[in-house]
Amino acid sequence: MKRLTLLFTIMLAFLFVFAADTFAYDGFAKTKYNSSWTRAKGARKPVVLYFYTENCSGCKKFKPSYRKLKREYGNKFEFIKVDGNLYNHRHLLKDFNVKYYPNLMVVNPITMNYERLSTQNYDNIKLKLEEYMVSNR
Repeated sequence: MKRLTLLFTIMLAFLFVFAADTFAYDGFAKTKYNSSWTRAKGARKPVVLYFYTENCSGCKKFKPSYRKLKREYGNKFEFIKVDGNLYNHRHLLKDFNVKYYPNLMVVNPITMNYERLSTQNYDNIKLKLEEYMVSNR
C-alpha cells in the first residue's frame, strides 16, 4: 500500500510539473503560448510581448497598466504574456535577450524586429505604441 501511495504521489507530481509548464497565463484565461503566437502571426498585427514572473514586485506594480494597455490597444496589437519561470519559454527569453522583469516589447511578427519599451512610465508606453502604429503602416 505504501508503494502504491508513493507511486501515485510521484505520478501526480510529474503531471503537475509538466501540465503547469505547458500553459502560460494570458490575461483572464489559460491558453497555450504557441497558439497565441500563431494567432498573432496570422493576424499580421504587431505583438506586444510582456515578460513577467509571478513573484516579481515590479511585475505586480505594472499589472494594472498592462491591463489598461490591453483594453485600449487590443484591437491594434496582439498582447501576449510570457511567464519567465516556465521552462518551455526559455527559448523566448534567449531569443529576445530578456535579462530582467518586467520586460515589455513590441514585435513585428513578419520581420521579427522588436523594440524594448520601458515599463516605468505608462504615458511613454502609450506614446511609443502610437509612434509604432504610425511608422509601421
